[in-house]
Parts: sequence; C-alpha cells; structure tokens
Amino acid sequence: MSFLGKGKKQDLLVVCEELGEEVDHLSKVPEIKKPNGFSKRTANGPGNVIYERTNYRIFRKIGIKVVRSSVYHPQSNPVERMHRTLKRILRVLCLESGPDWEKILPQALFALRTVTHDSTGFTPAELVHGRNLKTPVMLLYDKLTEEDQEEDCVVNYVFELMNRMENCQELAIRNMEHAKEKQKLW
Repeated sequence: MSFLGKGKKQDLLVVCEELGEEVDHLSKVPEIKKPNGFSKRTANGPGNVIYERTNYRIFRKIGIKVVRSSVYHPQSNPVERMHRTLKRILRVLCLESGPDWEKILPQALFALRTVTHDSTGFTPAELVHGRNLKTPVMLLYDKLTEEDQEEDCVVNYVFELMNRMENCQELAIRNMEHAKEKQKLW
C-alpha cells in the first residue's frame, strides 16, 4: 500500500496484492474501502516516518503483518514496481486524451488487470475473480462465434469456478516460486 504522486490533485493510494498482483486505487484516502478485502500481510517501503508509524499502528490493530523492503532497493517492493507500470500507462493514455488522468484511471487499471503477468502466468483478474475480464474485442469475437448453447445450472457453474480458481492459485504459486528462483540467479 503506497501513495503515488504529490500535490492536491495527484494523490492516489495504490493497494497491490502480491500473489494476484491486483491493483486498486483509492483516490479518496479518508474513505478507505477495498472491494476484495485486505491481505494479512503488507509490504511497506521507506518513506514518510509519520505515515509509516501511523500505518504500522493501524495495521497492527487489525492484524496485518508489515514486511519492510530495503531502503537501498525499493524496487523489491511490488507496489513500487506497480507504480512504475501505472505511471507509464497513464503517461501514454494522457498523451492521447489530455492531462486529466483521473478520467482515464479506470482504463489504465483495466489494462493492468487484463495483462498476463510473467511471474504468475495469469492475469490479475483471473486470479482474483476466477475468469478473465472481457475486452470489447473479446465480446465481439464471442458474439461472432457464438453457437446455441444451453445454460448450465448455477450449482455446476459455482463448482467449476471453485475448481478453476483453486487450480489457478496452485499454478500461480508454482509460477511465482519458479520466477523467484530465476530472479535470485540474477
């Protein structure tokens, strides 16, 4: 969990989950709500001492373990890496649509959620929701190739979704372990 940007209009609280690499933005900081719930563990990098102490107290009271990243290597913090990626996406989108990044933030987050990550082998949406988010191109393709299909009952769908999410999580954990071993060699 970290702030991105400076100034009145540019403050953005970014919450990044390590395994799912899901990114949420909370632009109004006093109303901290996270739609998918909070993790039991959070990475905290070097920054404002008052902010860190306040966060640490809050996290400790609600049972979240704080893991600190190195002062000399903030890139090891997944949130810092996500900041860099999010800034690049916003920069490109702002070139096309103008400087008001708040309006294009949902598109940037959608792009982040629908791209397959190298370390997990899955999209963040697939790990969090059990399925990929549909892009307009995917919807058009589905419509053009659609055959008459009977709808499955809800119970079958729920069991299939649970099995798919469990398999995705196991594969993502294996892929993350493999990626960590590979990164250690560098």
